Amino acid sequence: MIEIDIHSKSFGDQHVLGSVSLTIPAGECVAVLGPSGIGKTTLLRIAAGLDTEFDGHVTRPERLAMVFQEPTLLPWRTAADNLKLIVGLTDDDADAALKRVGLDGKGGHLPDQLSLGQRRRLALARAFAAQPDFLVMDEPFASLDKALAAEMIALTRDLLKGARIATLLVTHSESEAEALSDRTLHLHGRPAVLTDAQAAD
Repeated sequence: MIEIDIHSKSFGDQHVLGSVSLTIPAGECVAVLGPSGIGKTTLLRIAAGLDTEFDGHVTRPERLAMVFQEPTLLPWRTAADNLKLIVGLTDDDADAALKRVGLDGKGGHLPDQLSLGQRRRLALARAFAAQPDFLVMDEPFASLDKALAAEMIALTRDLLKGARIATLLVTHSESEAEALSDRTLHLHGRPAVLTDAQAAD
């Protein structure tokens, strides 16, 4: 169970987040919608433990994985070696992880030898290969064209179906939230607070 209870978050004199509280049980995907600049990434960084300078507390498991807007792959390592950065992952595990995301036979390729869609698939493979208890996704389909975004959303949905992972997805896209999440919340206001998406409309 992930428990996020933020009372406030500021950057200097700028009060970004107000009261933001939510729980995410294992196996549930929660999407947080909101416009650019509202504080979605700030919320995500707090949830993931990357930002500890806030008033409140977060309870999260140790096994956590993140998928960012950009794939954040090591360009000098092959696809398989990017996966094997995960402690304990064997060659066979890496091959299986690549196969799950449609990259069978691509293990020896460097990231710049892969297409954008393939790099996004590799980033997903790495996240799920870590077998996290908590998955945090920061607008992972941003900058993709409509067809590729739909392909990646379908792949992510299939991967989530086979795992009991508490997932937090932050996005500005209602269609992404509808396709992937079990529950959708809305971040709005100044400072931003979290409400049911329908209540915020």
